[in-house]
Amino acid sequence: SSTGELSLLKFNKLTLISRNSLMSHSLLRSGHLAGVLALVSAVTLTACGGGKDPILGLGTGPALDPSVSATAPLARQPAVTGVATNTQLAATFNKPMDPATLNTGTVLLACPSASPVAGTVTYEPNSRVVSFVPLGLLPASTLCVATVTTGAQDAVGVPMSSDFVWSFETAASADTQAPLVTGFVPALNAVAATNAQITVSFNEDMAPLSLNTASLMLNATVGNVPISGTVSYAVGARTATFTPTNPALLPANTDFTATVSTLATDLAGNPLAANTVWTFSTANALDSTAPLVSLTLPAPGNLGICINPT
Repeated sequence: SSTGELSLLKFNKLTLISRNSLMSHSLLRSGHLAGVLALVSAVTLTACGGGKDPILGLGTGPALDPSVSATAPLARQPAVTGVATNTQLAATFNKPMDPATLNTGTVLLACPSASPVAGTVTYEPNSRVVSFVPLGLLPASTLCVATVTTGAQDAVGVPMSSDFVWSFETAASADTQAPLVTGFVPALNAVAATNAQITVSFNEDMAPLSLNTASLMLNATVGNVPISGTVSYAVGARTATFTPTNPALLPANTDFTATVSTLATDLAGNPLAANTVWTFSTANALDSTAPLVSLTLPAPGNLGICINPT
């Protein structure tokens, strides 16, 4: 989160993976560990803040209604500033949606509020993400208002209970800087379970439609045999996930090469400067151990917590 407002839930297995990544991934070595620790401190200090970051939530509407659970640019109060004039918008839903109901009549952008912006709308079902791509640059230093209306319906025809509206302010110029891969699991040279997924994290939000099986690939290293799979992207979390499908379980005792190609772009359309390639291997075992919650914030029994905590 750009605001540091994250629910701090520490899991035993994710902690182990993170430690492995920190030890074996050159992008997350000693200098970056201090940044990670600083982020944890920031989370602790800002847990009682203003607008909530919806990245990991499922919205606030009734359980049966579809709702927006994450956005890029981030939906918060006060509005995010400094958004590039060449950005696109992305919104994630809490459940599968009817693509026919997601169009320029239900996904809107105005910069400023009385000036509609022309664009194209696309829905990606694997990620449950709708993207709005403006046809030109947004006006500089302007407060923009984005809306997903109640015309948006889920896969069984249930509409959103209310419009989802958020604002952001554009910067003075466009974004021309390439995004970066900041981490991946399994880590470089790690030994993974045969039911492992591949996840890749970025330093900024990416264009959801650019994360697919052409930009995130997995191959058996010997013979360069491709592994079929599906790719999803978590808006806000800045993480893409490759889930193997054919075979669903990776072959045991096998070396693999994973690649994130320059077809992956950020919200401004900037591609990675170069392919990111790493290798790992599988063991002869499944991971069947359930994760455990090992830390929560606020802690159980804490007193005097503010009334608007994260």
